Amino acid sequence: MKARTNITLIIFCSSLLIKLSMNASAQLPEPFLYYDFEDEAGAPTVADSSGNEHEGNVNGNVTLGVSGAPSGSTPSGAGQFSGGNLSVPTVDVPTEFGNRDQGIEASYTMACWIKPDQASFNGDRFYFGQGSQGIHHGFRGGNLYHAHWGSDFRGQQRLNPDEWAHTTFTYDADNNRGAIYVNGVFDSELTNQQGPNGGGPLIIGARNGGGESYIGSIDDLAIWQEVLSDDQIEALANGVSPGGRGNVDEDEDGLPDYWEDKFGLDTEDNGSIDKNNGPEGDPDEDGLTNADELENRTDPKKADTDEDGLKDGVETNTGTFVSATNTGTDPKNADTDKDGLLDGVETGTGELVDKNNTGTDPNNADTDGDGYADGGEIVGGTDPNDENSKGALPQPFLYLGFEEDAADLSENALDGEIDGQVSIDVDGAPGGSTPETGASFNGGHIDFPGLDMNSMIRDFGDGSYTFACWLKPIGSAGGQGFIWGQTNQGIHNGIRNGGRLHSAHWGADWNANTVLARDEWVHAAWVYDGESDTATIYLNGELDGGPQGQRAPNGGGTLVLGARNNGESQFNGELDDVAIWREALPEGSILALAEGVSPIGATMDDDDNDGLPDYWEDKYGVDDPEADPDEDGLSNLEEFESKTKPDKADTDEDGLLDGVETGTGKFVSTDDTGTLPKKADSDGDGILDGDEITNPFSDPNDPDDPPPPPFSEAVIGHWTFEDGEELTDLMGNFPDLKLEGDAQIADGSLDVNGSGTTASGWAWTSGEYQGPEITNKTLVSWFTMESLSELTKAGSVITLDKVTADQFDGIIFAERQPNRWMNGSSHFRRTQDFNPGGEETVTGEEVMMAITYEDIGGGQVKVAGYRNGEEIGSYNAGNLRTWPTGDAEIIFGKRHGNRMPGGPGALDALIHEAQIYGAAGNADEIMDLYLSGPGGGTALEFTNISYNNDDGNFTLEWNSKPNKTYSLYYSLDLSDWEADIDDSIESEGETTSYSFEHPEGKEARKIFFKVIAQ
Repeated sequence: MKARTNITLIIFCSSLLIKLSMNASAQLPEPFLYYDFEDEAGAPTVADSSGNEHEGNVNGNVTLGVSGAPSGSTPSGAGQFSGGNLSVPTVDVPTEFGNRDQGIEASYTMACWIKPDQASFNGDRFYFGQGSQGIHHGFRGGNLYHAHWGSDFRGQQRLNPDEWAHTTFTYDADNNRGAIYVNGVFDSELTNQQGPNGGGPLIIGARNGGGESYIGSIDDLAIWQEVLSDDQIEALANGVSPGGRGNVDEDEDGLPDYWEDKFGLDTEDNGSIDKNNGPEGDPDEDGLTNADELENRTDPKKADTDEDGLKDGVETNTGTFVSATNTGTDPKNADTDKDGLLDGVETGTGELVDKNNTGTDPNNADTDGDGYADGGEIVGGTDPNDENSKGALPQPFLYLGFEEDAADLSENALDGEIDGQVSIDVDGAPGGSTPETGASFNGGHIDFPGLDMNSMIRDFGDGSYTFACWLKPIGSAGGQGFIWGQTNQGIHNGIRNGGRLHSAHWGADWNANTVLARDEWVHAAWVYDGESDTATIYLNGELDGGPQGQRAPNGGGTLVLGARNNGESQFNGELDDVAIWREALPEGSILALAEGVSPIGATMDDDDNDGLPDYWEDKYGVDDPEADPDEDGLSNLEEFESKTKPDKADTDEDGLLDGVETGTGKFVSTDDTGTLPKKADSDGDGILDGDEITNPFSDPNDPDDPPPPPFSEAVIGHWTFEDGEELTDLMGNFPDLKLEGDAQIADGSLDVNGSGTTASGWAWTSGEYQGPEITNKTLVSWFTMESLSELTKAGSVITLDKVTADQFDGIIFAERQPNRWMNGSSHFRRTQDFNPGGEETVTGEEVMMAITYEDIGGGQVKVAGYRNGEEIGSYNAGNLRTWPTGDAEIIFGKRHGNRMPGGPGALDALIHEAQIYGAAGNADEIMDLYLSGPGGGTALEFTNISYNNDDGNFTLEWNSKPNKTYSLYYSLDLSDWEADIDDSIESEGETTSYSFEHPEGKEARKIFFKVIAQ
């Protein structure tokens, strides 16, 4: 494996693969990642049972707790993927599994049980993927597909929908061979397959950031960083656990040991000692024995496994409600009928008491059969037991109220990402349910990377949908602008053809009747009935167009709000209360939305009359309007009025507390910044507000006051003394140096000399300075002392002098203290002794000295000294001075000018390189200069890496400088760098190479290296 990086290198050592002859019961190697999907329903993450802590984050429609593969090692649980996926942020795919563009090679095995839905046999459906391109294994056109983005092949055997099968994908990087196995049997291969490209983290259930989602169940998913043998793959298909788990039952009580371990039961007690350890025990007293709990996949130590308010023993999972002791509900699903109500509140009495005793049937989502889900009726205030009580709304699939930026409040976590000029800081629709804040679209849109328009909308159920929102057209009035779109063709509903509402499925388009007025809020709804292939448009709750025949949408990709086809034809105006349902809402529901009913049932009721709406108090768990739970300086009432979050001290994550962002547009102080607390970059200059008010300061409210350029770009004078440029300022701002006395250029260095305080050789820039005005600055010089203060003193390794006046700053040696450095200045106006200071004790060693000068206001300057990158002291002084264009000169050897070439001070040294910056560097920037060596800004870089798998030897090569010494360190976790391989590697010139044995042995899978200059 080969890779290239800067300073820190990540290396994965591929151990020699040893073929093992295995049968179905043989031991498998430890997996890199293993998901047994034994997680509880509704869990936000899937646990990694490998012990490597690579948990998978649930995104979108993934249901846990469904039945697993009967022939797998954990048949009690699986994950059902219905357009959602798992993201694994701790697994960087290029690092762990290779990237051909970066020269990283890696072998792997990826295996799992799958039960694909019929939808996975149409088009592309992938269940192993990554953040960008690269690996995407799954289905294409109904066949299994092994893919490295441009280096792909198909499997031969076609699987059957709704049947469990074991699938394995391997890649042998040493032989460039990819292979597919079905049910443990070799199926197909590609013998010249390239490794994957791409980047990003591992994704399960989709590819390329979340697209082309797999539909179906997955169980016993495991990944190894090696190629398993045919026997090992066959063992997996025969039910051997990837994690070594078996069905051993040491006490022969019918309860597998792994299950007893999981729930804290004694594996050596069959109930003869303590009944609660045996099959007939009931430790949680829920009415189910341990044997029953094992069969039902419930928790024997938790009386209410799904936390729905019902004990497991009464949830008989028959689908029929009989009584309070035989509810027919699923003990592992808190909302069996998916109507938005917990099973425990659906008491089956037929009488509505309150939201905690609804009287509804927990196995029937619409108890009264009126077309409205029970949960929606409770939210909307109607009786779910009375078919004549109608008008409630079902739970939306997506909902944005813009009170929390682009956050999805539907509980599906499909948050949006702003792309371009979209601001969430305008007043919302006054007739809507959240009039406090709306979104302004002025040349941008919002992406929803987690909402796949095919798997989650078009292919869900019969493909019906309702898109609804409040909108105020501005630039789109009288013209066009699409509100609902996707990244590739397909749906593009919005405004078109002279300002009318428009329904469009890319080639199946039509217009409503009313021309919308500019700057007026209206409510619009687009309804598509997938069963009848008809579409309808509503304006302010009334029919405005249709029903019109319209085919299902084509295209693909994810939802785009405020544009179509990946961002084109953008909407210009404002939006509020944006919601999607995956069904065709009836006219009564559309009218309710237009009359201001919240899509999620939120109201502005304030039962305690404290100024905080009840929904807002419930949402953030607050009650006292004067309290400040996040300690940001704003009370809860102020947070509500400011539309900030009372549980997040920095709502917009710009580095400033909400309380200091006063929104006045005028910066007063760090406690009154004038910035917007809900906009991280108030002035839109591309720099976070918090970054603008730190050193160096710029006004966060003024886009025309950006921070100065990076320190590395602030060089205004640079001398290397090399052949061809011996006397030249490489920046072109200072005139050429003039050598005086016995000063000379020797072997790329300036040789200055003297005796006592009298120079015999020095240099200065004779002529007019053409660069910018200098106030903030950094002086830096690399040099070797040839004698100490017993012979010469009070001279300078670099001085900035004013031509027309007695004004200078310089790095001065031994003027006030023997052999110690100070900032020299005219009449010591900016001079104090550094504490602890820096002292020279020997000659003949290269040293770097730097002094920074920072304007801190009020005529004060902060002066900081550094020797070999380490600070030797700092202080504040008065008498801040500026060197204007045309009135500055640089001096080497003498301390300052007295109408040069006169002037005091002497130095006996070889000056190898020197620079002046028009900015005050910070400690990290000065250390970077020191580590980089003379020349500044050229980072150390590994240029060649090789590893011999046979003997475990590395050879590293990096760019270097002559006459330098380097130290090589390694780490296993990127935090502990105490282990050094060699701290005295002599430079070999422009490049240096070094060979050594693997410091941790060939068994180590991961190691990091860094090299620094001494």
